[in-house]
Amino acid sequence: MLELEGNDLFNYNPQNPELGWTVKEDLPAGPYEWKGTRYKKDANGNYRFVYDGRDAQAGRNINTVGFEIPLAFISKEPATDRIVRMWGGSYVRKASSLVKAHAPSAVGSAWLGVKNMFTKELEFNNRDSDYNQVDHDGVPFSDAALSMRYDSHVGVANLKYLREFTTRFAHLGWGFGPSVSALGLPTCFDHSNSPVSVHKTYTLATQAFPRVKNCFFQKLNMPDNSWNTSGKAIPLRYTFEVFLPNLTAVDMDTNGTWPFGRRPEDQVATRFLATFLDMKQNCGATACNVETLNEPALWESAPIEPKTVPNPRFNDKAFLPEFPYLAEPWPEHTTYPKE
Repeated sequence: MLELEGNDLFNYNPQNPELGWTVKEDLPAGPYEWKGTRYKKDANGNYRFVYDGRDAQAGRNINTVGFEIPLAFISKEPATDRIVRMWGGSYVRKASSLVKAHAPSAVGSAWLGVKNMFTKELEFNNRDSDYNQVDHDGVPFSDAALSMRYDSHVGVANLKYLREFTTRFAHLGWGFGPSVSALGLPTCFDHSNSPVSVHKTYTLATQAFPRVKNCFFQKLNMPDNSWNTSGKAIPLRYTFEVFLPNLTAVDMDTNGTWPFGRRPEDQVATRFLATFLDMKQNCGATACNVETLNEPALWESAPIEPKTVPNPRFNDKAFLPEFPYLAEPWPEHTTYPKE
């Protein structure tokens, strides 16, 4: 989260400010090791984020298939069944099925074979043997950050990985927790007052659990009441409820913002990071909440330069107020041949 003293591979270089953005250089000769003992500070005692909050995907289009489904289509009692749980899986065509089906019979027919492959043969089919299951995803960061995208494709039933979730969350806590404390913010993770992030893994969940228990069992505060559009007595969610089981649970009595769902404009990376804050204490003048780290006012008084939030605050183009909600696409950067 914060730059490390002596970590020249990733620290910001004012002599080469676009390194990693518009400038790419070869990796220098190793060995690669960090010999520092603390986070890097400038002459004024300020830290710097490793990532400066710029939108690395700005101006790029993201392929999306959007659906809008009436609640009555999936619930017999839409007036009372307010929780809709969602989960998805991804599949890719096996290269072996393509090679077997599309290899040209002769060198002279190579172009014809390629042309047919891109017009007919690459269409989807219903043969399971032609596809690999590459991802199961319900909750943002549940697979990527906590279960590390296990090859077993845990999918919805991730309760069997509760031990791994505990040890993995503790591993992440040793990375994020000391950074949070260095910035003067309270953390729910017990890092024993470590002055710098520590690379630490666990084999036993019994050793990791005391470090993470306050994070797992704390209520995730919301910045205001705008999420509760129904005015009903809806309890705040606990951290463990968000990730177990691996389902995006959309509360239809709310506006669907994370962790009560997932709205397109939600900066979930920042909100996930907020799960390491101590929600029972204040972050600045107000109680810590899921949007705390996305508020510029917090960073104005924090010992960090530049005064930016950790991740982009907004999408690079405003979402639409009606279906399909996604903004109009950007002009394509690359032109492809018509054939």
